Amino acid sequence: MRTKILQIIVLVICLSWMPGMYSLGQTTTVYIVRHAEKYTMDTTNKNPPLSNAGKKRVKALDKRLKGVPLAAVFSTATIRTEETAGPLALANGVDVQHYDAKNLAALVEKIKASYPGKNVLVVGHSNTVRPTVNALGGVATKENIPDYVYNLIYTVTIDASGKVDVVQGTYGKK
Repeated sequence: MRTKILQIIVLVICLSWMPGMYSLGQTTTVYIVRHAEKYTMDTTNKNPPLSNAGKKRVKALDKRLKGVPLAAVFSTATIRTEETAGPLALANGVDVQHYDAKNLAALVEKIKASYPGKNVLVVGHSNTVRPTVNALGGVATKENIPDYVYNLIYTVTIDASGKVDVVQGTYGKK
């Protein structure tokens, strides 16, 4: 009788841990960055590629996310965002998927529906990074990143219950 009660208690304790274990296993992590430095010598080019400094920043981003398996990489349809996203997409064996920065709700829906429990990278612009954080349910101060700032990375985690946490960090040189 005593053994049976002990078995039931152990079973109840194990079952009570399961929801928390499930939540941990289903945490979606979204890394959000601005594109790296763009080439600015040709002021007539509305869709410039990355500068040499930008190419170095991409290597710093690769280093920062080394060992993080990315299930998806999203970028707006500009050369500078594609060049920022491309190496990490290639390293993870995924294609760069374009998203419309004017329809962040669609991006968020796709991430939540298609990549639960996975890691995702989103590359945007100075005026879209923080709104993307906010669209995912996080809170980011201010709306725009200053033109001269390229080293911010936001890590947004969404657990299975929908709880969102945001950590702002940096990568590469300022």
